[in-house]
Amino acid sequence: MDNLILQSLENYTKTFIGIFLMVLLGLSYLFAREKFVNTIVGFFLGLVSIFYSPFLYLQKKFLRLTEFGEQKEKEFEGKPHYLLHKAILFFEILLVAGSVSIISSAFIAGCNEFLPPQWQRDKIEYLENEISDLDSILTETKDKTSAFDAEWESKKAQAINDYKKNMANQIKTLQNEYNQIASELNNLDETQSVYVKAVKDSLRKTASSTDENAINNVSNSLFYYLDNEYYLEYSVKYPLQNLINKWVELKRAQLNSNTINEESIRFTVQPEYHYIASRVMEIETRLNDRNVYLKKLKDELKYNFNAMFLSWFLHILAYIAFIWGAGLVIELLGLSVHLATNVHEIKSLLKERSNKA
Repeated sequence: MDNLILQSLENYTKTFIGIFLMVLLGLSYLFAREKFVNTIVGFFLGLVSIFYSPFLYLQKKFLRLTEFGEQKEKEFEGKPHYLLHKAILFFEILLVAGSVSIISSAFIAGCNEFLPPQWQRDKIEYLENEISDLDSILTETKDKTSAFDAEWESKKAQAINDYKKNMANQIKTLQNEYNQIASELNNLDETQSVYVKAVKDSLRKTASSTDENAINNVSNSLFYYLDNEYYLEYSVKYPLQNLINKWVELKRAQLNSNTINEESIRFTVQPEYHYIASRVMEIETRLNDRNVYLKKLKDELKYNFNAMFLSWFLHILAYIAFIWGAGLVIELLGLSVHLATNVHEIKSLLKERSNKA
């Protein structure tokens, strides 16, 4: 339905233009005969002059100001109605200023229409500033991590040796404590010593294990065993539980001494390093996200030539309307001044004639 309406309007417009030109040619020939071509030229030239006359008029006003700049107040000497002449000059200055303002506004508005939307430009500028700040922070943070790395390289060997010594001392202490508890469980009656022997045998079988899961399984099964032996006295059960716990601590210490984790050792030497390192990763992730988003925004930027030309066209129409309106006012005011001057001169001539008579 919409397409049919548009097609009908288009056909009507074409038909109207064709008939209009035919009638114009016919009437021109009817009234002007051989000069009908000049009539057609005059018709279209008159239409076009609506658009170019304001520019010629502006040129004349610039030359008028040039003339005033050369003659200054001499221009008004001997002329009546001084303020009216000055008022016309003032309005001409306003016309020139208004014209220049419209042309300047057209240039600025056209450029703004040509450029991508302001919010996109503001967002890109904000992201670029944020990325610049993040780059500075990242450089500063990486410098700190480099300083930490240099310090760690100089202290790493000593820190590992200290760790090994501490673990050896810890294992020795745990072994002594384990032996102490085991020795306290030796002098028991035969009924209770059965439980002690069962626990010690289980621990002895797993002594060479390097699997933490196996160690946990043994300790859990032994705790379950002790909890379900109703003839086991509490005075024996409690030391046996301590023995198992101490054995677990000893085995874990032995496993830790065999497996050296530099990161955990470094954390004890440089506790703030891990925060700085995680901060570097966080900034790099954030920086990467901002760069991806910035690239996406820049890829979406579009420069609108059509909007720019449309803005210029509308400003030109506004300029033409302004010149025609303001120019007619100035012309009418000039005409009134001209009439007043003529009246003044007529009165002067009549006065001179009456004096001669």
